[in-house]
Amino acid sequence: MSEITEVLAPLIRSGKPLFWQGPVSRASLNELESLLGVALPASLRHFLEGFGGGGVLGAEISGVEDNNPVLENRGTILGDTKQCRENFGLPRHLIVVFCTDEGICWCLDTSNYDKSRECPVVSFSRSAHRIDANIAATFEEFLKGYVRLRA
Repeated sequence: MSEITEVLAPLIRSGKPLFWQGPVSRASLNELESLLGVALPASLRHFLEGFGGGGVLGAEISGVEDNNPVLENRGTILGDTKQCRENFGLPRHLIVVFCTDEGICWCLDTSNYDKSRECPVVSFSRSAHRIDANIAATFEEFLKGYVRLRA
C-alpha cells in the first residue's frame, strides 16, 4: 500500500479539496469481487485498502463506501458498474473505476489480465456501447495519470 500512498502524495500535498471513502477490509474486497464476478487487480485492491475510493472533489475515483461493498450508491464501484450495465449495456467483464455525468466511463477490462494479474483501464463509450480507447496499462498507471492531471 505504501506504493499507492507515494503515488497519491503529490495530490495530497496539493491542497485541493479531497474526499476519501475510507479504508476497505480484505473481507469486504473479497465480497465485492464475489458481487462483481471478477478478481480485482492488486493495484486497485491496494488503493481501496488504503483510501476506499475518492480523490479530488467532483472527480472522485469509484470505490467502496464505509467499508460496505454492497452499497450501490453513485461513486461506488458496485453502484457505478451496475448503473452502466443496466443503462448503457456495459459488458460484464468491465468494472467501472471512474464515471462522470458528462459521459466519461473508464473501466477495468478484466478480460485482459497480464502475467502479474493486472488489467488495463479502458474508456467505454456509453453512446456506442463499446470500448473506444485504452486509458492505461494498469490501475496504478491510471492513478498516476489521475494525480498528474489534478495535483
